[in-house]
Amino acid sequence: SERDGLPNSVLEGMACALPSVVTDIPGLVEVITNRLDGIVVPIGDIKTSAQALISLLDPNLRFQFGVAARHKVLSVYEVSKIAKTYEHLYNTLVDEWRKK
Repeated sequence: SERDGLPNSVLEGMACALPSVVTDIPGLVEVITNRLDGIVVPIGDIKTSAQALISLLDPNLRFQFGVAARHKVLSVYEVSKIAKTYEHLYNTLVDEWRKK
């Protein structure tokens, strides 16, 4: 995709210990670390995308990436952690607004 940013399906897949093949767009490249918990491919590069998908037919690689993906999503993107981040952001913005 060229425009999705960060689709929930990627985070949901990661939570299920599934590796992802994603395009190198902002949002996705901040979540997927290439060849650690998924595979990042250039937008529009069909050959590289196909090779990435074929490489995930290897059960060991798929398991390795899947375990890393699940660990990352639970440690970084868990709902309560994201909520606290937003709460901090909103409180900071309110404090700055009150100072004006």
